[in-house]
Amino acid sequence: MLKFAETVRSMLRPGMVVIDVGGEKRPAITPEVKTSLRLRVIGVDLSQEEINKAPPGCFDQTVCGGLTAASSLS
Repeated sequence: MLKFAETVRSMLRPGMVVIDVGGEKRPAITPEVKTSLRLRVIGVDLSQEEINKAPPGCFDQTVCGGLTAASSLS
């Protein structure tokens, strides 16, 4: 998991909008990284239960559903 997190972190730039698909109880971006880079992070998962397990502050918006449900994000 550490290598994945390092790879994700290396691709982030200040002010980006990031859609985190799946794995919502363990988001790819920590609240600290989100804040320091002023990211807008949208969590997408098929399970509302999984979304609810994410640490507080991880997401600015959540979508329960697949990628097609996320296609209308604003």
